[in-house]
Amino acid sequence: MGATVRIGGAPFRVIGIYQEPENIFQPPGFVIGAIIPFAALRKNFHYNETNDLFVAVKARAGTSIDRAEDLVTAALRRARGLRPGMPNSFDIITQAQILETIGQLTSMFLLVMTALSSVALLVGGIGVMGIMMVSVTDRTREIGLRKAIGATRREILWQFLVGAATLTLLGGLLGILVGLATGEVLKRLLAIDSAVPLWSAGLACGVSIGIGLVFGLYPANRAARMDPVEALRHE
Repeated sequence: MGATVRIGGAPFRVIGIYQEPENIFQPPGFVIGAIIPFAALRKNFHYNETNDLFVAVKARAGTSIDRAEDLVTAALRRARGLRPGMPNSFDIITQAQILETIGQLTSMFLLVMTALSSVALLVGGIGVMGIMMVSVTDRTREIGLRKAIGATRREILWQFLVGAATLTLLGGLLGILVGLATGEVLKRLLAIDSAVPLWSAGLACGVSIGIGLVFGLYPANRAARMDPVEALRHE
């Protein structure tokens, strides 16, 4: 700290030590020698801002990516006068590495969204269970009357399961419509060309029905097991 070092012949004073972070945004093989102010870079190092910061290379037809990468590495080391054993003073990033980085980013995003969605579904399911419990309590005499005239446990069970699934399906459809409308507004504001696949809307409807069936099972089972005599006496 505080020492003066020379980078490319220009003197610079050390004001901090860089610690390389572990993150998915850093290109593979990326090595930092020093970080200097951009104004100092422009003053002390003359370069073409369009062509000298990066070089795009396209391999000839029939040349593998690994072979092209080896040839580019050899050419750059020869142009920079690097002797055998000296580390590269440049980085090579292939399209495969860029796609891998993007894939890691989207995977993490999917994981976070799945966790948030799971919490939302759990909270919504508990709400559905509470609503169905209130419905069973309010319709106790109706349940007793249906059982008294011959309704079976299965019929009572399916009555409330269908009610819970219908409730969550309507909520899911409302959420899909709101999401599609919001997405359409953003598409027009940002001039983005995108579309929602039909399978995702179908999957959302299926998940909504599943939440209703799972969390509505306990109230429906309670209604199915209700004693008809006690139910008819309920005030």
